[in-house]
Amino acid sequence: MGNYKTILSPIKVGDVVLKNRVIMGSMHTSLEEERDGFDKLAKFYSERVKGGVSLIITGGISPNDEGKGAPHFAKLTNENEVLEHNKVTQEVHKWGGKIVMQILHTGRYAFHKKSVGATETPAPINRFFPPQKLSEQDIYKTVEDFVNCATLAKKAGYDGVEIMGSEGYLLNQFFSTETNSRDDQWGGCFENRVRFPLEIVRKIRANIKSPFLIIYRVPVIELVPNGITFDETLKFSNLLIDEGVDILNSGVGWHESQIPTIASPVPEAVFSIFTKKLRDSLYSFEKNYNSNQDDIKPKKFVPIVAVNRISNPDLAEKILSDGEADLISLARPLLADPYWVEKIKSGAENRIAPCVACNQACLDHVFEGRRVTCLVTPQSGYEFDLNANIIIDKKKNIAVIGGGAAGVSFAMNASKRGHDITVFEKNSYIGGDLFLASKIPGKEPFKELLKYWESSLEQNRVNLYLNTVISKTNQNLLDDFDEIVWSVGTKPNTPAIDGIFSENVLFYKKILENSPKINRNKVVIIGTGGIGIDIAMYLLFKQPLFNNDNFFKVWGIDKTVNINGGLIKQNFLTEEDKIQFFKNNLVVNRDLSITFMQRGKEGLGKKIGKTTGWIYKTILQNSGVNLISEVNYEKIVSNGIFYSGGRFIEADQIIIATGGESIKPNVETTKPIHIIGGANSVKNLDAKKSIREGWRLAIDI
Repeated sequence: MGNYKTILSPIKVGDVVLKNRVIMGSMHTSLEEERDGFDKLAKFYSERVKGGVSLIITGGISPNDEGKGAPHFAKLTNENEVLEHNKVTQEVHKWGGKIVMQILHTGRYAFHKKSVGATETPAPINRFFPPQKLSEQDIYKTVEDFVNCATLAKKAGYDGVEIMGSEGYLLNQFFSTETNSRDDQWGGCFENRVRFPLEIVRKIRANIKSPFLIIYRVPVIELVPNGITFDETLKFSNLLIDEGVDILNSGVGWHESQIPTIASPVPEAVFSIFTKKLRDSLYSFEKNYNSNQDDIKPKKFVPIVAVNRISNPDLAEKILSDGEADLISLARPLLADPYWVEKIKSGAENRIAPCVACNQACLDHVFEGRRVTCLVTPQSGYEFDLNANIIIDKKKNIAVIGGGAAGVSFAMNASKRGHDITVFEKNSYIGGDLFLASKIPGKEPFKELLKYWESSLEQNRVNLYLNTVISKTNQNLLDDFDEIVWSVGTKPNTPAIDGIFSENVLFYKKILENSPKINRNKVVIIGTGGIGIDIAMYLLFKQPLFNNDNFFKVWGIDKTVNINGGLIKQNFLTEEDKIQFFKNNLVVNRDLSITFMQRGKEGLGKKIGKTTGWIYKTILQNSGVNLISEVNYEKIVSNGIFYSGGRFIEADQIIIATGGESIKPNVETTKPIHIIGGANSVKNLDAKKSIREGWRLAIDI
């Protein structure tokens, strides 16, 4: 049992006492946009309160129509909308929790025709809806809209509001030199650029007194070329505290930043150094911070929140006990396990379902306009629909053939509900393709998921037989079972290419299963999807992909934030120089040349995750991989492959990464048999789909 004395200790914030140091950070769920959405949202948040968090920050709610991220996004602008929000606050308060509502004006990030901004310059990630420049009259109206929204939030029962002032949204667009080129009293010098957000905070606090909390999300590093410096962040933070802010929440990066901030390749808590820098500078100014400015310490102590890639409780405790922050913000980890706090409180921290920072079911869903859930825990966001905690009336004895993602997901949940479960797995390990994925540099968190699964199977008394293949020759092992779950997954697809079984050809699973040494210089990978990218990452890099030091170096981050936006020069290198830089600082196998080949023309990793795929593609492209598209494969020979009318590319090794084929049942039985995961279908197959199918069957069986 770990020592979590600091995490579990209370803290006074303004005139409010929080029972521990863990808050749920803001995350858009899309629930509020659905029919009966606020009922679902109330259930979603109450689970996290029951799980022990001290304070919840909702997903962003707009103060007006212009600020909505898209036409269907939620707002709070009138008394009628208060009633829906009240469902959420009543449910949270019923379980002894506290909840604040984030007020979010998306500014030029809004995907609709009413988009507005500090200027008319569109965002690089939103060129379809260029913003209209806010006039001075518009600015004053927007200030009043924020105040009105906060007033309505109090009526709805919220314990406070968080004002989103970072990540490149409207208030950040005014504060930052990256986007504010105005020449009036709302732009130019520092005092003018902070006038808008300070006016909002000042008027909210004048209108609503303590104990109503005001949290401000302040940018500690922007990661855009012409952004603010740390001096400006520090000075702004002092002014916010003077105007009545109760908590300063850290904001890292913009949505348009070309720097990863929350995906699995990002080292855990790597950005907490900026939170520490702000905290030290605010409260130990003379000792810890060297500045030419005449700033003074704040008049009162305001807690600082650490954010981004914090999911390990030991690391969270260290951040707090070392004085890097006063509060820890968890968002995705509370999708993976709503009971994160309660488990460390009860000494069951080894049973926490880990967030693997994949973004597949949370952030990717947001950008697709879908409800947020979790790859690890599909019940999140579906508390009414996928509740696997309901004990069954009639116990069944069930055999699960295949201990991959789908099989384990079913076994854990069906056994928890009361069924007797036996798993037969042909390999010496569980997890199937996720076990192989855990070997990929940048996907190290999957190892923690596998440990969690092993612990859960043991805890729920699942009978597990490894190195056991079920076939017609021993299918009598299934005689005593009531039903059978077939979840054996897939086998590699074999494309129709002359010479496909040549000695220099390897299928992707063999690479990851047996770890053969690829000591040759020229490799061709056939297939440009997620599997092909994983193989290239495996061959080129080592685990872990990044530590704190080389993460900052490779991505060109200035840890002092003395440079505007915190970016240093390698972000602006030529493509040739950038490749050389990556090879010198990241690539392990520098002599290896990799060429991808594909039949189509969609490009490298076109269909992989929107919020993570670009990271792997950037790393590979900057490491010098090549791509040949619109290929007609003709013949593989000992020293390469012919394609498209006799063209030839030399290759010492050819790796087939073109996906898989379902393995259908090969046993004869009269028992009911359920086919799930890759064995059921390879269409749109990934871990998220497989885990969800196993979870769903565990509820339905």
